Amino acid sequence: MIGARYYLRSGFGQGMFQKLLRDFGMNGLIDGNSFVNMRVVGNQMELALAKALKARNEPFDAARREMLDEIYDIRRPVGPPLWGKLGLSANGDDIGLSGLADALTKLKPLVSDQEFALAERVMDEIVKLDAVRREENGRLGRAFANSANFYALTDRYCNLNAAACCIQFAVANAGGMPASLPDGSGWLGYCLKRIFHWIYPTDFLPEAEDVSRLIEVVDMLYKENRAFSVFPYEYAGSCDSLEQGGKLLTSL
Repeated sequence: MIGARYYLRSGFGQGMFQKLLRDFGMNGLIDGNSFVNMRVVGNQMELALAKALKARNEPFDAARREMLDEIYDIRRPVGPPLWGKLGLSANGDDIGLSGLADALTKLKPLVSDQEFALAERVMDEIVKLDAVRREENGRLGRAFANSANFYALTDRYCNLNAAACCIQFAVANAGGMPASLPDGSGWLGYCLKRIFHWIYPTDFLPEAEDVSRLIEVVDMLYKENRAFSVFPYEYAGSCDSLEQGGKLLTSL
């Protein structure tokens, strides 16, 4: 089906994604479960980790930093879709991870010492993950790709990718966070602790001081009858929108 679209359409990439969207809507049980997804991600893990570690000792490309800001800065408008650049594989390029070393240099003056120490720990965990991956790959050989260890390490890689996304988000939105989640609220440290808790279930339990500022934010939003969201938007049918005659917006 996908091959036929190459000949029938000028933009076969669009046809591929049209097919995926159609299949997802029609069939809830498809070959896209967590097992399959982790297999795809795990196969790119070696290249992604290598690029992230190599980037520690090289100047980060300004164009790639601009790309990260374009992705994570919530103040920027969403640009038009570039259909020709859609793909089903990152080809081993995890820009969030490869730009982590650069992001850490920008993050240091923006957060507390405790938050920055947690952010640095993300890079330490990437180094550790790559070392364990190499060791297991050498020990198991071709069987590594079908082993339980392969999926366990891929799961850890996904957690570290999430941590890197949090850091990139903090850097891209420095000084521009919404009033509901101001700079200095400690949200980054709390997010990183939660992610590390997934990796080390008996460690990194959030302390009361970790969540006190966030509790204040949630309490304020509750009293003002507002929902929590990093990116502010209006509910469809909200009273304010109706009274002001504005266009009703949804979260989508």
